Amino acid sequence: MCTAVIKYLPEYGWVGCKNRDRNYKPNIVIKQSFRDDVESLYLYDLNTKYSEGVNQYGVSILNTATAVKNDESEAAVARHKANGQAKRAGFFKAPDGVKIRKALKFKTPKEAAEFLAEQRIVGNTFCFNEEQCFLLEGGRDKKQFDDSMAKTKEDPEYEWPEMKYVFTIREIPKTETIIRTNTGHFLPWLGYQKDSDDVKQMMSRKSSDARYKYAVKNTKDSNTPWEMVEDLAKLEDKNSQLNPLRVGDYHKKNVMKTTGQICLIPKKREMIYVPTWCNIDLSNFGKLNSHKTETYLTVKPRNVLEESAVDYLGSLLI
Repeated sequence: MCTAVIKYLPEYGWVGCKNRDRNYKPNIVIKQSFRDDVESLYLYDLNTKYSEGVNQYGVSILNTATAVKNDESEAAVARHKANGQAKRAGFFKAPDGVKIRKALKFKTPKEAAEFLAEQRIVGNTFCFNEEQCFLLEGGRDKKQFDDSMAKTKEDPEYEWPEMKYVFTIREIPKTETIIRTNTGHFLPWLGYQKDSDDVKQMMSRKSSDARYKYAVKNTKDSNTPWEMVEDLAKLEDKNSQLNPLRVGDYHKKNVMKTTGQICLIPKKREMIYVPTWCNIDLSNFGKLNSHKTETYLTVKPRNVLEESAVDYLGSLLI
């Protein structure tokens, strides 16, 4: 699961920052594409083919999941791929990555958001450039889902119909900072629910709400892109799963860990990537930032053993 903050900064325009959480250690490359005569720069997860990024027009896309069971199951895909079992197991590429890469060909964020709605992308999806930000929330129809759940309780063999896709697209005013974790706000039935009977989902909702609360508090006074990155990395809660930056649970297979931070700056057509727990291949770094390119990459690894993190991890043992 993830935490994303989108904020309008007077000197930069709209800026988006996200902590990307996975329950597997991803293999990451940063790719540059020139398809459809549009240059785009994006994170590429080799395990699941997921992507997010920015293009030469400054159109930037970030997403946080609300189809949470599908999102968490990516760990199984990743483990099978690592073991060379993906084809035999019938696993497929994460479809949202393909949709986002295709959406990065558009010249305006509104066009990108409308395209992603047509592609039925699920979750909280931010499409923004320097001057405009659109938030697309999309997912299953509530009534159809609730009816199917009720019928399944009566008949465990009930065959679910294809879920109707519902969505809303809203332009965000520059005076408003938007923060999303793994619940719907315009469509509140999406993502983790407070009234679930599932203990695991209740704990995940607690994490989602806590990460939202800390992100709101800590990024309130962020004035630069890097301040947004740093403010999303503060470690305040002794429960690692309640912090926006989740560190320290690397030995637990089914627990979410922050694998890296992504910051997109449309005005500069720049992606800042901060690896925290991933394998990253930067052998193509020179080509990404050549004098011929119109999109740019900055990489600044975060040492999770720096003083603040050491103090935090030490507090967990008390």
